[in-house]
Amino acid sequence: GDGYFVNTASAAGIVNAPTMSSYNVTKSGVISLSETLRAELHGDNIGVSVVCPTFFKTNLSETMRSDDPGTRTFVDKLMSKSRITADDIADDIFDAVAKRKFWVLPHRDGRLMWYAKRYLPGLFSWGVAQGFKRMQRSQRRYERKIRGAGNG
Repeated sequence: GDGYFVNTASAAGIVNAPTMSSYNVTKSGVISLSETLRAELHGDNIGVSVVCPTFFKTNLSETMRSDDPGTRTFVDKLMSKSRITADDIADDIFDAVAKRKFWVLPHRDGRLMWYAKRYLPGLFSWGVAQGFKRMQRSQRRYERKIRGAGNG
């Protein structure tokens, strides 16, 4: 009659960015599981929170599997820019459990994407597509730079 689940997903379960389908679907599954548990266990006074951070410093790029050589560099770049640490996220989780808050969205950009997807879905989808196009252009520039460095 009492307890609490904290499930760790990712903003990737909300955003569903292109080229990350297997990662996105597993994180979306964690969110769906959390939503289901929340509904099933509510009457038993068992709480559920789902944590959906964006990028912060972890060993993700060391363990990720990708055929794309620029992906690791891109992920490392995003993680190095984060001002949020694992300790900050742990504090957010602690606060969410104390307040019995379902969504734990530690990063501002993650919260903005969550709101945009729910309240402005057309604009959100357009923005994801535009972001993907920018990422592809950036990656092509990076690949040309690498190829050019090998010829020098």
